[in-house]
Amino acid sequence: MFVEDGVRVSEFELQPGGVVPKHHHKGPHLLVAVSDLDIRSDVEGQGPMPGHFKSGDSKWLPGGYSHTITNTGHHPAKFVTVEFP
Repeated sequence: MFVEDGVRVSEFELQPGGVVPKHHHKGPHLLVAVSDLDIRSDVEGQGPMPGHFKSGDSKWLPGGYSHTITNTGHHPAKFVTVEFP
């Protein structure tokens, strides 16, 4: 969506079974669910972590890891991330 000094906002829409390829989060970030989400984060060196969010939920996440995200639900997963690289 946009990148400014010290912040990057990205919008995602994953179809059922869709995957965000492996990427690295250097710093902390905020995930905001735009739709209900059933996702799985496969964190390098830690294994799969399921996530279930209702539309409007948010979660503060630490940085310093690489992972993929998979939509394990039956509907498109829409969410926004706000990163502080």
